[in-house]
Amino acid sequence: MSFVLLIIVAIVAMAFYSYKVYSGNPRHMEAALLAHEIKQDINLKHKTKRELPEPYVLSHVSRKTVSGAEVIRDGSSGVRVNVYLKGESANAATASQVYTLYGNLVNDELAWVDCGKDCVKNAVDIPPAAPVPPVAGGNNNGGSGGTGTGGDGTGTGSGGPVIDPPTGIRVAVAPPQPPKPPAPPAEPKKPAFKVFTSRNNDPIWNDAEDAQAKCPQRCANEGGQWTGHWWTTEWSEHSVCQCTKAI
Repeated sequence: MSFVLLIIVAIVAMAFYSYKVYSGNPRHMEAALLAHEIKQDINLKHKTKRELPEPYVLSHVSRKTVSGAEVIRDGSSGVRVNVYLKGESANAATASQVYTLYGNLVNDELAWVDCGKDCVKNAVDIPPAAPVPPVAGGNNNGGSGGTGTGGDGTGTGSGGPVIDPPTGIRVAVAPPQPPKPPAPPAEPKKPAFKVFTSRNNDPIWNDAEDAQAKCPQRCANEGGQWTGHWWTTEWSEHSVCQCTKAI
């Protein structure tokens, strides 16, 4: 209970600070309040899960001067909160200014840049988010946000910020990974052969007729094939044939 009260007090204090800084400009004050609410939600989730949030977008925010907001992963250790203000004209189709907060991991804690009035920038002046390693399960173009409702996390992208046509809000998506090269085909296993000599049987008298008649049968009797070679091991008594067979 005390922890919840502490969070509420922190949000009220931040809202009071934002009101004091931006009391002269209600457009900026409303954006500052929403940005700091999202910031507090990110801090709370980081303390609980010890991980940076995934990118998400809040669109159609029911506020007078705010058209939408987004959370962007800025590199491997940075987080950015962008709150898009509606144009000065009620008929403006796209946002012209953005209230943006920057946070970075320092000693495993999120440290936010206290930029004050400098948090308000023109939309075209905001640098794109640095590439972020993709999340397992596919690119995330939505996700659940801390304030409002986010996407369903099933979108796809080609890497870097892209424009969400209905809201004009830039959405950070993880860059695609190059396809893995196919595995090389396995080489066919080469059969191994054993070379041996036939058992001594009887003499072979010549190559042209006697060896041609005797050696193929001698090798076949021992499960092999004749290589075409033979020799005498004991004159007029014994001759052998050279054979080969698969093993």
